[in-house]
Amino acid sequence: MSQRDIAEQVKELYDVEISPELVTKITEKTMPEVTAWQSRPLEAVYPFIFMDAIHYKVKEDHRYVTKAAYVVLGITMDGRKDILGVWIGEHEGSKLGLNVLNGLKSRGIMDMYLFCTDGLCGMMEAIQAVYPGSRLQHCIVHQIRSSTRFASWRDIKQVTADLKKIYTSVTLDEAEGYLLQFAEKWWKQYPSCVKNWEERGGQGIQPVGRSAFAAPVLTLSNIAYTAFYGVPIQGQPPVLPVEMKRERLNMLSALSRQGDIRFMLYEDSMNWQRLIRLMESLILVSKQKVFLILDNLNVHHGKLAVSWQEKHKDKIEVFFLPPYAPEYNPDEYLSHALKISVHSGQQPYTREDLCHKIQSFMRKLQHCPALVSRLFLHPFLSYL
Repeated sequence: MSQRDIAEQVKELYDVEISPELVTKITEKTMPEVTAWQSRPLEAVYPFIFMDAIHYKVKEDHRYVTKAAYVVLGITMDGRKDILGVWIGEHEGSKLGLNVLNGLKSRGIMDMYLFCTDGLCGMMEAIQAVYPGSRLQHCIVHQIRSSTRFASWRDIKQVTADLKKIYTSVTLDEAEGYLLQFAEKWWKQYPSCVKNWEERGGQGIQPVGRSAFAAPVLTLSNIAYTAFYGVPIQGQPPVLPVEMKRERLNMLSALSRQGDIRFMLYEDSMNWQRLIRLMESLILVSKQKVFLILDNLNVHHGKLAVSWQEKHKDKIEVFFLPPYAPEYNPDEYLSHALKISVHSGQQPYTREDLCHKIQSFMRKLQHCPALVSRLFLHPFLSYL
């Protein structure tokens, strides 16, 4: 729209007359805020992401052309909806989608669990290139439109009713059963519709095994480095810079491939009593022998800690990482995500704020074991 078009639109909607020159001044005044919003840091983890494009006509070089505006909606860990950004491209496609995803990763998003998009060719490959462990759920609305476009108007209500049984099923087995019934009923009349749903069925979930825990000591008061994957480079822990008064708070945590997390916060230095408290809590919640992987810190080799481990060797066995190798510890990847979460959104200005924000993030993860398990997918952790 031109400045004159905008002025006319304001007059029509609000009965307020403004000049095209005023529209230009307002636009120039607000552009810095728009730019800041487009480049703002985002949270570390978004469980659900919705991506789609809006097509519209714009005047370019004295002619009207069609542009695609890619809108990305994210659902945060606490269930809030957040528009992550709007990207303009020549047309909707996987190439534009790849640019969008790379832009989101550069703004601090480490992981996205489930994408919901339309069925564009190459979109799954684009997602896997940036977030290898993410899964794709095709948009049900797009799926129904594409699979029923050749259905007769006499059958459309029955076809959509049968499809609804598939995508509203509670379990995968139930959905596969309804899909089989749908295929038997409609294959002769609408083979392309049946094939569409069979080819885009739900993807299987990779099994997760082993029962090893990893437990580093995390300090939230350092200066940061982030590698391409958003994880620490070899020999350096992941940390972030903070422009405010420093408040020091430590966390001792442990996590397993099954998605279990145990953690404790403390203010002073790490000691053998805290290590034993953590090991006792792991034994208490585990139904089998615990295999605990620790960093090679001096406190882990203390006489009292070793003596306690010897007395409980039938319940817990301790292993040590090479000194110092944070890239082999999945809990270091968790700590990096925590640091990004703590320093995004509302900043914690007091120790109480910092404690609340850490506890909120960790307790949300305790209710999302699938997200925790995905930390073990990194190539450095293939030994687990």
